[in-house]
Amino acid sequence: MKKICLVTTSLEKSEIDGKNIYLGNWCKSEDYIITNETVVPYHWDDREKLEKDSIYINKLYERILTELSKLLNSAHKKNYTKEYWRSVIGYWLFLFLSSIFDKWESISNAFRFFDGINYTKTFKPFNKQHPLIPKTLKEYNSISSHTEWNHLICSEIITYLQNKKKINIETEQGSYMENNFYDHKENYKNKFKEKIINIYNKLTGYIRKSNKVVIYKSYTGLLNELRLNLLFNQLPIFFNDKNFDSKIDHDLRNNLKLNINVENSYEEFMKGFIFKNIPKEFIEDYQSIDSYLEHLNLPDDPKVILSSTIYLKENIFSRYVAKKKETGTKLVYCQHGGVYGHAKYIWVEDHEITLSDEYLSWGWIDKDNKKITKFGIIKNTDKFNFKKRNKIYSAAYFLRSRPKFVHRIESTAGSNQMSKYFLNSLSFFEHKEKMNMKLKIIPRFHEAMYEWNHIKIWDKKFDTIIEKKFTFDEKLSDVYKKYDIIIYSYIGTGFLESLAVDKPFILLSSLKDWPLRENVIEDFENLKKAKIFFDNNEEALEHLNSIVDNPLNWWDSDFTKQVKSDFKEKYAKKLTNKKKIIELKKILNKYI
Repeated sequence: MKKICLVTTSLEKSEIDGKNIYLGNWCKSEDYIITNETVVPYHWDDREKLEKDSIYINKLYERILTELSKLLNSAHKKNYTKEYWRSVIGYWLFLFLSSIFDKWESISNAFRFFDGINYTKTFKPFNKQHPLIPKTLKEYNSISSHTEWNHLICSEIITYLQNKKKINIETEQGSYMENNFYDHKENYKNKFKEKIINIYNKLTGYIRKSNKVVIYKSYTGLLNELRLNLLFNQLPIFFNDKNFDSKIDHDLRNNLKLNINVENSYEEFMKGFIFKNIPKEFIEDYQSIDSYLEHLNLPDDPKVILSSTIYLKENIFSRYVAKKKETGTKLVYCQHGGVYGHAKYIWVEDHEITLSDEYLSWGWIDKDNKKITKFGIIKNTDKFNFKKRNKIYSAAYFLRSRPKFVHRIESTAGSNQMSKYFLNSLSFFEHKEKMNMKLKIIPRFHEAMYEWNHIKIWDKKFDTIIEKKFTFDEKLSDVYKKYDIIIYSYIGTGFLESLAVDKPFILLSSLKDWPLRENVIEDFENLKKAKIFFDNNEEALEHLNSIVDNPLNWWDSDFTKQVKSDFKEKYAKKLTNKKKIIELKKILNKYI
């Protein structure tokens, strides 16, 4: 029988000499898009399906979280509420459900659209015993962006469907992967910092245990946090994360069974697959983390906690917050980036607001949610110092930084959408050359490349067209000083920060793949009228051409200033450090 191979990865030796069907554009690394008919149609190119699937995954998430809370309470001999477990494990659970569902649907599409697929290659990882179990949420966020991990997930799904006789396919095991993507290099600077924090905590622990306000990684900056603590006559909290490495308890994991009524094959698969992947911090290391928290001399009975980003990065401190909320401590949480208040639906925004008692936005409100307080940009933007010049010599073109693979379902999600986005960014520079612009535009990639082969692709495409320079090694503060205008190619944090400090910029984004909520569309239309926002490359470049010799005539015109002021008040309100501290003190005082 002639082999027709389903290629699920860009890893070497995954193709055959005969016919190959590619699961997605991520299966090739030399280009962003596979330009033939052998790639499986991406299921979330249908954005209505994406919204429908988002509703479904949210409902499934609540069903599983309910049962998972009971199981973990029983396993760890606890009696915590569902909201405690939402705070502790909820972020990982939603990410995991979203990621696996994306690959499940892609594989389903492969057999739906291509008859005759009868073969695929699988590759086993370096860590043969338990290749899929990360230690922490932080580690999961890292490895789930890797090609190896995503290939392993695809292999598990295909093996499951094969065993259930839902597909007829031959699998061939390839050689072991050499890289162990769980390893993390030690950073001596961080180790020194940890020692200083340990000494500080030992000397001040007894005093800090009585703090009524806990301020930790609020995004206001270290000096502002110190000032705020002093206003409450208390010492600041510093905290060291810690890695634990208990042995995998396979017996315990095998005995954990989700008691949910499955509605489809995906849910049946997930019932068992969750416990093959759930990070060790929620199972084997749970008690060790509890003991570690007991010896940290953190405040015993705080009335309120002020923080930001802890659910994304701080797995141990978020456990402390969850425990204190169980006993009545209030949580004031701060918006820490863009897209919030803009995207049509964004789960992480809903998650953070749900866990908060009060949520401080950068200026937007929701009349149906009283938790949201119009505040302003919590980040310290004073580091952005620059001079506006009435001549544009150079521009920095900011490109989005996202993994090839979906982490969570929201209105900006989609592996294929990222491939199309980068291709459109290349098109911007093609148009630039055709229009013979005088302006020098330098592409700026984030240092987190997420395995995108950007440099090679861009060098190959523009070998003689653009200056061979990429600014991912420049500090953001230096970019503000060096470049006369910034071009943001996506709706995110950057353009809001520039708006707040009045740095000249233009925003360029197609709303087809990145839809906005209805109540903000008019605000973006006003940005469009002021020629700040564009939804296509040609119009953006025409505008840049027209302002090269007199940008301030446009940027500081009465109409543009009014549009900027209105948008800034709603979404990027800037507060002086003094005003920020005063307002935060008022908010926190309500809970003391």
